[in-house]
Parts: sequence; structure tokens; C-alpha cells
Amino acid sequence: MSASEVLTTDARERIDAAFGVAPSNVYAATETAGIASECRQGHLHRYEDLVMAEIVDEENRPVPDGEIGAKLLVTVLSSRTQPLIRYELSDRVAAAPGLPKDLPFANLSRIEGREEEVLTLTGVSVHPNVFHGALERLPVAGWQVIDDDGSLRVLLAQARNTSPDTVRSSVRQALAMVGVDSVPITVEFVDAIPRTALGKAPLISRSRPGSVGANEDQVNSQTAMEVATQ
Repeated sequence: MSASEVLTTDARERIDAAFGVAPSNVYAATETAGIASECRQGHLHRYEDLVMAEIVDEENRPVPDGEIGAKLLVTVLSSRTQPLIRYELSDRVAAAPGLPKDLPFANLSRIEGREEEVLTLTGVSVHPNVFHGALERLPVAGWQVIDDDGSLRVLLAQARNTSPDTVRSSVRQALAMVGVDSVPITVEFVDAIPRTALGKAPLISRSRPGSVGANEDQVNSQTAMEVATQ
């Protein structure tokens, strides 16, 4: 079962090849519990009897089926302790048009992730999948891309036989395919990816304004095996 991060096509294929079992994709949030999950036929059915999830644009207007929304407004029907009514999640998802024939619940056609994970580099919006394609197959225990006000730091945890030049080249090529050029890239090898107060290790992060880097106090506490700068 895959949750917490967007299940990419590449990750799905690797999981299937490694274990001989296709992963089941689950879409959930802390505030709502499950929002949707895949059936045996691979349809991502919405839990419409538990959560009302309205896909809307920046002005809270419904978007057409098949179109990625700017956010979700969720109403949790099962929570009595803390009811949530049109609670805003910055998730970018799209509804599938029409009703499926297998189960009486509408489908989601696509999940892009959180709005906060989309970076703007040289005026271009860069989706996290760009970095997934460049970094997912590296022999590392984990990775994180940090936007330092227009320059990028790539953290690689427990890297094995990984060249900083190769990593930079791979990231540059992926960025060039979406129209981003001339972005400074630094590669850092660390023992572990820094975690947030909630225990999560986000794949995409931004530096806080006025700080020397996102989660810098946590990064500095790691033992850097090697720092490779441009």
C-alpha cells in the first residue's frame, strides 16, 4: 500500500518488479483519514460516504472534471469530535469524468500533490515529478530538494557510488525539459534526510525567508560525508 507521497509510474513499476505484487494507491490526509483508494481494477475511488472533497480553483469555484484544481475543500462526515466543514487542503487533484461501472463512487483521475511542493524557478512552475524522474533511481536511502531562493540544494542520504556531477547533470536535464535553465545546484551527502516536527521527511522544501536554508539546524546536525558545490 502506498500513501503519504504521490505514487509515480516509475515507483509503481519498481515496486511491482521487486515484490511481484502491484501496489495499491491510497490518498489520505491527517485531517480526513482516507479520501480515495484504488480498487482491484486500479480505479481511484473517492470515499464519498465519508468525505466530501470539492475540487476548486483559487477562488473556491468548482473546476471541470479532468482539470487539476488549485486546492480541495473537505467536509468530514464521520468526525464528531472535531467536525470540519469545507476545510482547505492545498492538494492538486483532478476528478475523473462520468461514473464508474464497478463501484458506486466517483473516481479521481490524477493526483499531483501539494501546492507547496510546486517550485517556481526562473519564472517556471516546476512540479515535483520533475525531480522524481531525476532522482528516484539513485542508490540512496532518501533524497530532498530544497529551494534556496532560486538555487537548489539536493540532499542525498546514505548514497552509494553516486557522483555529484552525475546528479547535477540529471537534475539540469530534467529542469531543461520543462524550460528551466541556469539554476545553481548543490549536492550534499548526509546521513539522513531532516524531518519536520511531525516526523515527515518532505521530498520538496523551501528555505524560510531570512534563514540560511530550509531545516538548516537539522541539516547541520547531520554528519556530512561530502559536500559537492557547483
